[in-house]
Amino acid sequence: MSCTPLTPLRRPKILIQAARAGLGKTCPDTLLKRVLGSGATGTLDRQLHAILEKESEFEAHRKSDRPGYNVAGHVQCLIAVFTLAQAKNAA
Repeated sequence: MSCTPLTPLRRPKILIQAARAGLGKTCPDTLLKRVLGSGATGTLDRQLHAILEKESEFEAHRKSDRPGYNVAGHVQCLIAVFTLAQAKNAA
């Protein structure tokens, strides 16, 4: 299930707390490049859509209980979501 910017994220409290703790600790451009790679360019809406798609992949992997789930990557992705949401609200 993919999320749109208007759909609230329902994630475990610990993931949200970890992401909130990481807000502002990394340059937004560096964070986006780390999470999105070459998809880090484009408009704010395009970046937000790409990061929400990536986050939904992390969430699906987390819920499937498959080995190899990367919790640190999921937290970085959530930090990027929150960072882009803040930038969009400021625009």
